[in-house]
Amino acid sequence: MTALPRHAVVHDIHDKSDQTLPDGASARHPDTSVPGVLHNTNIHTQSGPQPVQSLTPGHVLVTYDPEMAEMPAPITKVMAQHVCVLPGLPEDEAGYPIRVLQDAIADGLPTQDVLLTPDQCLFFENKFVPAALLVNRLSIFYDHTFERYIAYPLETDGPAIIVAEGLLVASALPPCPNNTHWHTRTDAPVVTEREVVGALYHRLLARAKSRGLSHSLFEPPEITHEHDLSLITDTGKLIRKMREQNNLAMFMLPPNVHEVHLSSRASRPVDVIAPYVQDKRRLGVRVGEITLQENRKPRKISSHMEKDLPGWHEHDGEPGRWTDGHAHLPMTSERSKNKMGLLSIQILDTIPYMTHDFHGPRKNHK
Repeated sequence: MTALPRHAVVHDIHDKSDQTLPDGASARHPDTSVPGVLHNTNIHTQSGPQPVQSLTPGHVLVTYDPEMAEMPAPITKVMAQHVCVLPGLPEDEAGYPIRVLQDAIADGLPTQDVLLTPDQCLFFENKFVPAALLVNRLSIFYDHTFERYIAYPLETDGPAIIVAEGLLVASALPPCPNNTHWHTRTDAPVVTEREVVGALYHRLLARAKSRGLSHSLFEPPEITHEHDLSLITDTGKLIRKMREQNNLAMFMLPPNVHEVHLSSRASRPVDVIAPYVQDKRRLGVRVGEITLQENRKPRKISSHMEKDLPGWHEHDGEPGRWTDGHAHLPMTSERSKNKMGLLSIQILDTIPYMTHDFHGPRKNHK
């Protein structure tokens, strides 16, 4: 279980003892969008703050429009959503709720810790931003202490900005028959662009660091910029690179090796860069040209660019092609019989990696 940053439990008002499912109810897995706040979150109503689970249709909320003009709005629907976490998945896909610590946004915002679903949008400066894109593992993080929980989407008559523990969040909207996306039906945009969300993310991260929050209880992943590209033959032999120069990784190929796997570290950009990049592909290295030299005669290998081979990501419009850390490269037609070969692989791009992020047979060769 992941430990929580300090201060995370001090203000915890969310009682997990009452998170069991009622008779006949079933928990949904976190594979569909469930916006909402969790049990015991106080919502600002015309009669004062009230726990979300006590609200029913007809309760009048204090809400705002995108210009921050106050406008009372009655609740039209409350439907408790029972979510069961799938701990074997990455934390952003497992369904863990997101905890926003007291004062994470500004002094007094929120007034105490708030727990949200990853799909809940927060309101900042005339725009909505999904909470999942702001996770910084200091003041905003996935709370791994939950195995299941109840989330409460609050629907009003039209989109509105509601107040949860002082935090401005989006109301829920009813399903649309023609599957119109949520953000197309609001007066304020839902922003996911890297430049905009990235600036907000780094501002909140800097605030968390200035408040003295640290990873003293939350162990950050160990990051390296070394891709450690090697080859694995069809018999399972590991071939380390002979050298790397000018972005060319060079390997000596024994005779009669007709296929290899390009094996390297591979991580998800959302884990090693920031969640707002929204790239959940597991990336190894971006490979350009591959050349096989035997008897001083170079031959181009282009199967990785032309064929649908295991371990290669789809073409993304940029030069070369990304591996997933264990990419198949056949060379049967290019190899001469009983000859040593020099395989040169052009590496066009890499990312930061988690140090121990190897996959497939390479795990046994670290």
